[in-house]
Amino acid sequence: MTITSLIYSYYAMLCLTACFAVTSLIKKWSLPNWTGFIPLLLSAFGFIGSWIVAQHAPVYDKLAVVPNILFIVILLETVFNYKQLSKSPVWLIIFIITLIGLNETPELSEDYYMYDKLYVMLFFQLRITAIALFTFALVGNVKIMFAYNFGSSTSLLHIARNFTLLGASIFLTAEWFGSYWCLLWWGDAWHWSTGFFLASSMFLLSMISSHLPAKHHNTELKRTLFAIIPLGSIIIFYLFSH
Repeated sequence: MTITSLIYSYYAMLCLTACFAVTSLIKKWSLPNWTGFIPLLLSAFGFIGSWIVAQHAPVYDKLAVVPNILFIVILLETVFNYKQLSKSPVWLIIFIITLIGLNETPELSEDYYMYDKLYVMLFFQLRITAIALFTFALVGNVKIMFAYNFGSSTSLLHIARNFTLLGASIFLTAEWFGSYWCLLWWGDAWHWSTGFFLASSMFLLSMISSHLPAKHHNTELKRTLFAIIPLGSIIIFYLFSH
């Protein structure tokens, strides 16, 4: 296992999901559903491989974080939507996330002695998991927005809302571990930072679609827009802030 093989698998994921994204957009040419397991395996390879190569949990670099996110999202989509996996808009969103990951040089940080601390690993991994859950919720809202025939709008909206709330809860748990890490490492001197500001913004955005007054989401278009925009903003903030 080398970093070169991880880079090749990353580009393979980019090319493959680009093809899958076209499939989902045209809604006509359908790939066999089993092909969805190929990007699942590629993301698993990147997720596990980055841990082996870097010798610590995949925590920060895009080459490690993006496959981690994608593995969780594709796994969830496979569980909830196996019968129409090849037609799912998840591939378009995954392609965009993979493309954004290229804004950073594909590399892995050297081992850092605090990365083996449980609270540090939980801080990073729970954050990544929360972003993956927000992404999965975003996929559900995109299905409603563009009228994909993947079930009733009510059912899709319910699933998307539940995963948004679950993502927010996991994100808050990650921030608790991060605060504990800061307290041990920096003490009271670490009062505030750009990272904390972004974290609070991301949490507030996750609450918009879940706590919007009924009068503001009385149509399907409003409901999905008030979910897609905040969730999309969270993912972009997270990926570009690293």
